[in-house]
Amino acid sequence: MVKKVEIESTVACTARQYFKIIYDTPSVIKDYHLKINNDDSVVVGSWSGGKRDVEFKMPVKVPDMLKKIIGVDIISVIEHQKMTWNSQNQFKLTSEPTLQFAGAAKFATTGEVTVTDTPGGCKVLCVITCNATMPWPLKSTVEEVMGKEANETIQTFIIFARDQISKYLSSVEAVAPIAVAGRGGVSVSFADEGDAYFDIEDTVSLSSFRMLDEASSQALQPRLIGAATGEFEKLLQGLVSNIGGLTAQLSTLNERLDKMNADLNSVVCPKPSVLLPVTLAALASSALTGYFIIRYSYHNQSSSSRH
Repeated sequence: MVKKVEIESTVACTARQYFKIIYDTPSVIKDYHLKINNDDSVVVGSWSGGKRDVEFKMPVKVPDMLKKIIGVDIISVIEHQKMTWNSQNQFKLTSEPTLQFAGAAKFATTGEVTVTDTPGGCKVLCVITCNATMPWPLKSTVEEVMGKEANETIQTFIIFARDQISKYLSSVEAVAPIAVAGRGGVSVSFADEGDAYFDIEDTVSLSSFRMLDEASSQALQPRLIGAATGEFEKLLQGLVSNIGGLTAQLSTLNERLDKMNADLNSVVCPKPSVLLPVTLAALASSALTGYFIIRYSYHNQSSSSRH
């Protein structure tokens, strides 16, 4: 009967953070294998279409009976990994390791890691299926050994991952204010690809804080909002003060315009009480002058006719 090992745990980060920290940094996988398998020759392939291969070596940790069947103490492994996002808050990694030794087809192992956002963190569900193609007397025994090894691998992986995630988030939070002040903001993006997990695979090592992620951004928001609010209040106070000064200047200018308007009216348009006597006097003078001119002309004409 096929042996299945299933372990569920929780981690204090989001699913996207888990993917970014654990599966999206090649150095993390190399560090894991170096510490767990003493392998410094790990080759991590590039992601293409959500798939990649990881090559590593691991020691054979099985009873002597199985070691005789396997025939080697260290096994080379090519792990075929596939990653898919089921939603914005959940991804699944599948792992199919191919063991590189004669008769390896008799030992088939597949792994699945599903990470889902939950309140306060994310749920990590690891499922490993072990199948040994052997005669019945050996099949159940070998699968039991494979299942035990898988269980230990998962437990080791979870502890290692939690430790590295904690270190990573602490480092990012400590560096975040400097990064924001120095660069004016850091943007974060996540590829729709990922890494898989199995056996002596994947883990999270903190080689360097590569980017600000969602947790650091959320931690910075109160500080940034508070600073922005203070600056905005200062700006408003300055604007109010300037508006008050401009209002006083406009009031003074308005008074000057009223005075100039009054002066212009007194010069260009005199009051009717002053204008009327002057006009009547001018008309009377003109009429009197005309009368004397007409009379003088008539007198001259009369004198000429007599002579």
